Amino acid sequence: MSLVSVSSTRPAHFNLGVVYSERREFDLAMTHYQLAVARNPTYVEALCNIGVIYKNSGELRLSIEYYERALRANPNFSIAQSNLSIAMTDMGTAVKNEGRLEEGISYYKRALHHHSRYPAAWYNLGQCK
Repeated sequence: MSLVSVSSTRPAHFNLGVVYSERREFDLAMTHYQLAVARNPTYVEALCNIGVIYKNSGELRLSIEYYERALRANPNFSIAQSNLSIAMTDMGTAVKNEGRLEEGISYYKRALHHHSRYPAAWYNLGQCK
């Protein structure tokens, strides 16, 4: 019999992820966030922090996927809403710069759906007209 239950290790893994993130050891942080999510697939803070790591490494599609997972678990989690808006705006700019204007516009509109006052999304959407 284990002295520590699986459910009690979720916060420990999350907290280790935070420590490793602060130390800029993102591979180790990711490992611990993923272990926290493996034990609780709706751990919104861990899902969101995984999204942050992906966003900061330029993996916008994965970043968006994890922010959306966090919002499915808790639609009112404002940090995930804001982060998703940022990632979608960045994705909109990336696809727009590849010549896919309509797809870029779609990302900007989706960004505004999650954070209606996000200035960068409004600005970039305005630049598409």
